[in-house]
Amino acid sequence: MKSAGWTLKHSGLRDGKPSRWDEVIPPQPQKKFRLSKALAAGKPPGKAGDGYGELNPWSPPGAANYPVSSVKKGDSLIIEWSRVDWVDVCDNITIYRRPGGRVPASPWRHQDSKYAWDDVANAGQDFEEKGIPLPKWLDPNAKPKLIQ
Repeated sequence: MKSAGWTLKHSGLRDGKPSRWDEVIPPQPQKKFRLSKALAAGKPPGKAGDGYGELNPWSPPGAANYPVSSVKKGDSLIIEWSRVDWVDVCDNITIYRRPGGRVPASPWRHQDSKYAWDDVANAGQDFEEKGIPLPKWLDPNAKPKLIQ
């Protein structure tokens, strides 16, 4: 399946003046990936080329990572990949949204995490599809806590 393309919304300074602009990403051709050893074994991502690229300090490995078995037809995904010996390897899968449903909790997430990815994704989807206001903890002006 090829990417449908998307539009990135930007705001900031352009030529020294406050500005907003759109960056249109055209549809992308279909791409095939080999699964990393970790994902193929149903395990959480590990190192680049075998499961995980760079550590994100705001969420521990596994917080927004999903096994292939969690993906359903129609899901919007974020794929992190690396090239190993000229072969594209899928290191990480994040379910971004699930049309008509809820993004499930990652089986590898920390259950006590206030900033769990599925809560963030579902709140954003509820806001976009149903007009339900974002929860206060998802305030874009709030500073996230570093998860240890």
